[in-house]
Amino acid sequence: MPTSNEQTDEILQLVKNFVEEQAGFLKLRFPTRNGILFLHPSEILYLTADNNYTHIHTTDGGTEITAQNLGKVHKALPQQHFIRINRSTVVNGRYLKRYDKPRKKCIIACNASTREFDVNKGL
Repeated sequence: MPTSNEQTDEILQLVKNFVEEQAGFLKLRFPTRNGILFLHPSEILYLTADNNYTHIHTTDGGTEITAQNLGKVHKALPQQHFIRINRSTVVNGRYLKRYDKPRKKCIIACNASTREFDVNKGL
């Protein structure tokens, strides 16, 4: 039995709502000294390497340290949004504000604050 356009629109809206709801639950887990940190990828501003540890800098201005190297953490993140710009830094492309090609710098911005990084890889 064919459905009306209104029924089709209702079904599509329900599916869309379900998908958006599920995407909101996508949280990554990172072991820390005090337990496990759960973060949605959009909460991560950038990552910095510190030997076998990774500093996770969040959009709320906080920093957490995980006992995983930068390569392992980077692999766990959605690759389409996170860019490794040099050996020790991964930035969330959602917050990338500018790439200064002559100076080989990238600038990320979040909550009215900015941060500048050296770029050693092609962006």
